[in-house]
Amino acid sequence: MSGLRRLSALGNRVLDRMPALYLALRKVYHLAKQETLDPTWGRIAAGLCPGELAVQAGPFAGMRYLAFAGGSGLLPKLVGSYEMELHAAVAESISRQPARLINVGAAEGYYAVGYALRLPRLEVHAFDTDALARQRLRELARHNGVLHRIRCHGECSHRQLENLIEDRTLIVCDCEGCEEELLDAARAPRLGFADVLVELHSERLPSITASMLSRFAPTHAAIRIVMTDRARAGAAFADVLSRIPPEDRGMALHEREERTEWLWLRSAAWPESSAA
Repeated sequence: MSGLRRLSALGNRVLDRMPALYLALRKVYHLAKQETLDPTWGRIAAGLCPGELAVQAGPFAGMRYLAFAGGSGLLPKLVGSYEMELHAAVAESISRQPARLINVGAAEGYYAVGYALRLPRLEVHAFDTDALARQRLRELARHNGVLHRIRCHGECSHRQLENLIEDRTLIVCDCEGCEEELLDAARAPRLGFADVLVELHSERLPSITASMLSRFAPTHAAIRIVMTDRARAGAAFADVLSRIPPEDRGMALHEREERTEWLWLRSAAWPESSAA
């Protein structure tokens, strides 16, 4: 067997036994070659998106996309199945007509740009500590014509939260385990006036769910959201997935290995007229 064939066979064994590792290795390999998408992802993306890359379903359907994603899979975003458990909360948050979005851990801008498109008067403040992510966010915002309403920042602090939270402010937060420290009403009291959609990293902080529920109980109505099996996504997004071969659909839906949960926290301080 030639060296190339042995390498291919090894790749197939890794794909069968450890698909997440296989995808990560492919991404690293092709980024090292300065390619934005490896051939497999590029082929699947082209099948999912007739014409140019765009989100096909979900709350941000129609958002034009570019061939990158920061810290998450590109393909589920194109399908529209990305964090599908949050779709109802996102829809409700939009119906409450926020005037300002604070997006902490914005990555390449899926939520920052998506909300800006859905709410034409929304002012967006997007935070990410990664300079490349901020550059890509600006590119995505420019690609969708909303760059003039989005301001990019580095690390988010309690002082910045205090300065930015005003009437009808929505916070969307995925800060990789820093949520317990950052979303502290004792240090940023105006958090009580903001709606908050936050990803919890219980694998790092086992007590985070109980802690956050207790912390926000006096000021917010809370809904706990738990990640569901991605097999459900196959049925929910069957129309989009029908454009690609059955053997590619699992890869198109794959997001993460760890089980994730979120909290949707609706502030009782919002004006009644802002709710749908």
